[in-house]
Order: sequence, then structure tokens, then C-alpha cells
Amino acid sequence: MRVTTTGIWVILTTVFITSSAWASKWPDAKSAHEAGRAAYEAKRYEDAAEAFKATYEHDPNPVLLVNVAESYKRAGDCVQALTYYERFLEAVPKGDLHITMTGRAAALRPKCPAAAIHPAPAPPPEAEPGSEARLAGSRAETATPEVPPVAPAPPPVAAEAEQPTEPSPAATQPSWQVGLEAGVSNARWGPVSTGVQPSVQITADRIWWAGKLGFGVGVGGQWTRLGYKSATFAPESYEDSASILSATASAQVRLQLIDWLAIRLDLGGGLTRVSGFKAWNELGTNGAGTEGSVTLGTARVGLGADIPLTGALGLRVTALALSYSPAPTEAREGISQVLTLGGGLGVAYGF
Repeated sequence: MRVTTTGIWVILTTVFITSSAWASKWPDAKSAHEAGRAAYEAKRYEDAAEAFKATYEHDPNPVLLVNVAESYKRAGDCVQALTYYERFLEAVPKGDLHITMTGRAAALRPKCPAAAIHPAPAPPPEAEPGSEARLAGSRAETATPEVPPVAPAPPPVAAEAEQPTEPSPAATQPSWQVGLEAGVSNARWGPVSTGVQPSVQITADRIWWAGKLGFGVGVGGQWTRLGYKSATFAPESYEDSASILSATASAQVRLQLIDWLAIRLDLGGGLTRVSGFKAWNELGTNGAGTEGSVTLGTARVGLGADIPLTGALGLRVTALALSYSPAPTEAREGISQVLTLGGGLGVAYGF
């Protein structure tokens, strides 16, 4: 096919004008990205898409294509949204975000008229031999920057009923999460209950998401106060407290029930060290007590929830945490196990 000089001039000039307009509005990636975020938060989704496309031109990071696709999706332009979803999936062929965006594209495709979905335009055909000489003096040829291909404007799409806004994956589905909780626990040494005691827990988790289902591993540390009394026939009566320090590793399953709530179940084990015992305590052998500290093996199961608050910060709730340890050899007669039951409330930071 023969390509005319006039045809090439129109293509190159159009690209040059678009690129120049973006450059005049947003001279760098940072200014373009900030403009896109501001437009997105103001629900000016078409403006957001243009700004994010300019960001991509300055910094061709494939993740920016997701921003463009999400903006077009909110604007009701399913064809452009699908175009940029597909461009991202082609540029990033694997990973957690690839899985998430595959699901979003699949959910959007049935809502788009089949006749309206078309591939992005092919690049201009190569010029015939000898045409380079005819174009050498063209000012447009020397001024053309490289820009990512953009799909042509689609036909109008019928307005759909407003759908609940889907959160960005990072808002409710972090890959990493650290948490800090304060709560209460009740430790039972066989028949002896130590009552409700304060506790503090810190955790670090790594999560892999497959749609709404997440699998993870985590480590955690917990401190619990252990109040106890003297044995009934001790030389003198007293009340004192020890410290329970636990270190555990766990496997986790998470389920994103709704946009603002994810349920968390974890199962693991580790070690628990109880220190600060005085002699003649009610938990020691035959009431004579064991001074110092004891170390126990521990199995733990927990049930909780994560609720996003703002940005990467969220509310972390542990509704139930149950720890079991075989009784230490130093325990008095009648103590066959040590159980700790508790819960907590705190904050979590996801990234």
C-alpha cells in the first residue's frame, strides 16, 4: 500500500500536537500524576484519564495503565477501559496485580457492546523505499516524540446504573501488613484462673491475593501480664505478677467479604516464656512454687478482621485468640495444661 506524504504529515502532526499539549500542562510525571489524582478524587474521571496518560508518557511504568483504565471505567467508557486493562495485562503477564486486573477486565467485558469493542489501531505502515528522501525536509518528522499508542475514541456507550466504587487493591488488599494491638487475656493454669489481664501484640504478615481470597504467613510477638497469688499454705500471703512473652509463626487465610471488611483466620505455633515467679506461688509444684521462669511450647489459633480507614492505615481487630501449652513440669499437681484466651483492638499499616 502506498503511503502519501500528506497522510504521514497528518499522523505525525496529530501526535506532536497531543504530546505538546500534555507537555505544556504537565511538564513532568509528578505534576501530571498529582493532577490525575486530584481529578479522580473530584470524580472528573475523563480529566483523570488524560492526566494519567500524560504521566505514562513521562514515566512509562505499566502500573499507570491501570490508573487510566480505572478512570475510563468510572467515566462509563468501557471500550477505553478494556483497551488499557489489556495493555497492562500484556505488559505485566504475571503477579498479584495481573490476577486482580484480569478479574476486573472479565467483569467489565459483558457490559460492553460486542460491536463496540475493537483493538487499538495498528501503527502506520512502513513507507515505500525512496519515501525517506521525500520526508527528510518535513518539520513534523524531526519534531515527533515517542508516545504510547492510544485507542481511537469509541462510539457512545449507554449509561449504566451507578455501581459502588471498587477500592484500589492497595487500599484493602495489601501485600505486606504490620499491626499493633492492645487487648485483654485470661490465662488458666489447669483449674487456676489468673483473671483478666492486659496484653499487647505486634505482628508482621505477608499476603498473596487471588481475587477476594488471600493466603499469607506471619510472625508475631505478644506480652501479657500474669497475675497470681501465694499458695494457701505459704509462709506469708501475697499477690504478684509475672510476664508472659510469646513468639509465634502462623499460616493465614483471609476473605474480602465486602469493600470495607476482610476476615482473617490464622493458625500457628511457637514458644512462650513466663518469667517473674516468686516462691510459694499458687501455680508451682505442690504449692511450694518455682522461682524464676519457665518456657512452654505453644499452639495458637486466631480469628479477626481488618477494616480500612484511610490510605494504607486500617483498623485491626482480633475477636478471638486461643493459645494452648502443655503444662510445665514445674506446675503443681492438677495442672495439665495452660490456656490463654483473649482479644485485641489496634491499627495496621498495609503496603
